[in-house]
Amino acid sequence: MIEDLLERNISPTETAQALVNFLTSELPAGGHTAELRFLRFFPSLCDCIFGKIKEDHRFNTGGWMTLSNKPGTSVLASSLGSSSNTPTALHRTPPPVDPIVVLLTQELLPAITSEQFPHAAYKFPFLVLPEQTQQAWLAYLELSLLGAKPTVYLSENQITLFRSSQQDSLVLYRRNKLQGSDPSPRVGRTTAPMFAATPTNRGRMTSPTMNTKPTSPAKTEGKEATSPDIMLNTIQYYAFQMLLFPLAEPIGNNSVPGFRGRQPPMMVKKESYGESLYYQAFGSTLRYFLPYDKEHTTVPEFLRILMALWLETQKIDPTATLTRRMNKIWDLEDSWDLVRATYNPPCSKVQKCLRTLVVRLIADPALPHSLDRSWCLSPTATALQQSFYNMIRTTFRHASIHVPSSPFHSVLDLWLIWLEPWNVVDKPNATKRDFSPRNALNKNTKSGSTRAIPVIKYNQPSKYSSNWEPYVAANLYFYLVPLAIFLRRARELDFSANRFEASLMVVARIMRVYSPELLRSLQRLLNGELELIIAKHQENLEPFAPPRSISLASLRPDLQKLLEEVYMERNKRSRELGALGRAFVKVEGMLSGNNDEKVFELFLDQSRLLGQWGDDFPGASTFNLVQSPSVTSALTQDAPERTSEGTLSMKGREEVLNGWVKCNPTEIPLKGDPMRVAVKTYELSFVVGLTLALSDHLNENFGFSEKSAFRFNLRFLADYRNLLATAICCYIAFRRIC
Repeated sequence: MIEDLLERNISPTETAQALVNFLTSELPAGGHTAELRFLRFFPSLCDCIFGKIKEDHRFNTGGWMTLSNKPGTSVLASSLGSSSNTPTALHRTPPPVDPIVVLLTQELLPAITSEQFPHAAYKFPFLVLPEQTQQAWLAYLELSLLGAKPTVYLSENQITLFRSSQQDSLVLYRRNKLQGSDPSPRVGRTTAPMFAATPTNRGRMTSPTMNTKPTSPAKTEGKEATSPDIMLNTIQYYAFQMLLFPLAEPIGNNSVPGFRGRQPPMMVKKESYGESLYYQAFGSTLRYFLPYDKEHTTVPEFLRILMALWLETQKIDPTATLTRRMNKIWDLEDSWDLVRATYNPPCSKVQKCLRTLVVRLIADPALPHSLDRSWCLSPTATALQQSFYNMIRTTFRHASIHVPSSPFHSVLDLWLIWLEPWNVVDKPNATKRDFSPRNALNKNTKSGSTRAIPVIKYNQPSKYSSNWEPYVAANLYFYLVPLAIFLRRARELDFSANRFEASLMVVARIMRVYSPELLRSLQRLLNGELELIIAKHQENLEPFAPPRSISLASLRPDLQKLLEEVYMERNKRSRELGALGRAFVKVEGMLSGNNDEKVFELFLDQSRLLGQWGDDFPGASTFNLVQSPSVTSALTQDAPERTSEGTLSMKGREEVLNGWVKCNPTEIPLKGDPMRVAVKTYELSFVVGLTLALSDHLNENFGFSEKSAFRFNLRFLADYRNLLATAICCYIAFRRIC
């Protein structure tokens, strides 16, 4: 029986195959008995998929989502693959279909969303939710029961979600918490969910597996006060399990203790079977609730739970409160100061799933056809605006910018996708090879085509046209506020010799979005066009919407500081390379078709356009920013000013603190044998060892030492620039001789 398979959870493949057979044949034809049976084993099914919730409020190992490898294919599962198991020379037998994937992506969702289960309810531990979600839910109780002003901000999404069910256990928990009772859970509490029937159908749905004995009021009150449970319907119960799993997955499941599911960059493992299964289940859930062939007029409950658990868990101060404290005229350059939050970085699973969600919304084929309406965004995209806007702001403000796996870069990609829906392409026979593997493919079931977002390079021209101006108006502050914060953080990028080109490419990817056509549209919108659309957009973002008195010209100070940083690092790199190094870089750029000089010139052109500079912004060949005398004098020297003893003078300290001059590591005197310094970036490590061995052999035979006036040092042969120059000279000499 299915119940026995779920209880033992020994063979996931056979269990999934039995469930697929039940959902496809027995449940539709079984009537009330089959429905009651499904409702009873549904919590056990969720335990098999995600794992049971332990006392530490994390999922236990053993669920299908925690499997490292694909479970073995059973006889029952092999029947799904093909009718014949004998491969032929011309027709290779396709691999059997994984019944676990079939269950989670095709059969389970229609069953749990069936309208035949309106009164089903299950217990779920309240303390498993994120702390900010718990506080918001209790604050909603204060608002709904007492009419008191909530202690934390409640979004419209949270109010709608919390209003959908009556939570008597939370009322008692809140009351005892205010009275000073211990709200922590008792050791040994069973957090496994239980089925609870409503009074109308309790009599006919009683079973031996359910606890029907009455509990004394004192025991019940104490239990609910210390370990409250919330009552969820089938959709909510499954959604809470799926969306909480990345936040509370087992520590040993491809993670490092202390990182809450987020991995250090050098410790990330290969994607396991359970992770792949989770991404497939999440993608199919999105496609089920956000189909392209149906127009949805309401926000699916699954998406509301997603926003509450993944996006609305940051404690952010409202913009209106901060602007009153600042007591000055606000502009875009102050966007940095208006982001004050307790930042908790999302785990890698959440980052990947949010990308799937954003791509799904932006690739909606109905979006280009709704631009002529009074509001072009779908209900889900509209509801997502505020929480997504806050996530971008807080991530740009607080996340690390130096680590490639940081949420800063993944959220930057999400932001760029949201800014440019005109990049979506429609290819009839598209495959995953045609697009970046990080971009989800979204099948349009009506036309049979595939809509996806291709890889956009930093030097690719923008495809924006004025037809998309209503979309820009509906997302006006997405184009302005995150840009101002990014320009402030961009100065932290590594513009040293090794990362100069890569860091410039990151900045150029953002600047290429702001084409002349888009900047003209932004200026028209700031001057008052499409006022009704902008007013609704601002209403959606309240109380986090910025004041209306903003201008693009206010971006110039931060942009100028970024240009100064890039210009200084470029000059230092040019002096360090020398004539031979600069010649080699030019040759390398000619051969590869891409070098830092081209990226730098493109960056200058984009900066001039974005900063709205005129004749006061010279070209790349005679670049010279308008600077103060102290900055200009600092740029003309290689090192900060020092005293006769070699320490920094007061002027040198000022130059270093203001970032006008940086201490050069090459100025530090070397201790030890200069022939044995660490391998340089322009050297071949294996050649360094060979040249040192040969040099030591020659010096030993001729009696030379480190203190000798002359000794052999063949390390220059490990410099690949010298090797290239030698090869070119040999080639030219060989051609002349021959």
